Amino acid sequence: MDFPPVVDLLVGKDPFTVALSTLRKFPDSMLAAMFSGRMGVFQKDGACFIDRPGNHFPVILEYLRDGSVDLPADPSQLRKLLKEAQYYGLIGLEERVQATLDRVKVRVDIYKADFGCTDAQCNCGGAQNGQGQHPPIRRVVMPCDPVISLDVEMQVVRSTPGRGPKVRSETKTQAQGETQGIVREEEKRSSR
Repeated sequence: MDFPPVVDLLVGKDPFTVALSTLRKFPDSMLAAMFSGRMGVFQKDGACFIDRPGNHFPVILEYLRDGSVDLPADPSQLRKLLKEAQYYGLIGLEERVQATLDRVKVRVDIYKADFGCTDAQCNCGGAQNGQGQHPPIRRVVMPCDPVISLDVEMQVVRSTPGRGPKVRSETKTQAQGETQGIVREEEKRSSR
């Protein structure tokens, strides 16, 4: 089948108009196979029909056009996008989405505040005796702004046989308006 230089697509129920060269950009992808004649193409109302949800197709197109893309922050949306990248055979996008999913971000704010604890009742979780009673305390009212904020980002990179995972972590600590950053890369060795 011969295709025009500009192709009308219907992805699920969503219409798109795309340059043929964009669809053929990654030769090993499913889209390149479809629009080079190696695979059959379904037609619906004059458009080439792809039986997939269209909501992630703009991200797929952005990747095809630019080779890069802004990924959603929501892990559930990332998992859906990963499925689409796998379906379309876009290995670079698939690897980028998987790497983003492999990152773990944690923010910990440490506060000093008056939780209304008394010697008889602990409200802050500081009771160590298992009976909900707080150790004797001095009543000091502290501000409720975070005293220390920690932003930790870790990424686990797939391990290779005979070696453990390589872990990259970045910690940013902010205490009283000063920010410090520590970047660490470790390769965990398996104990064999």
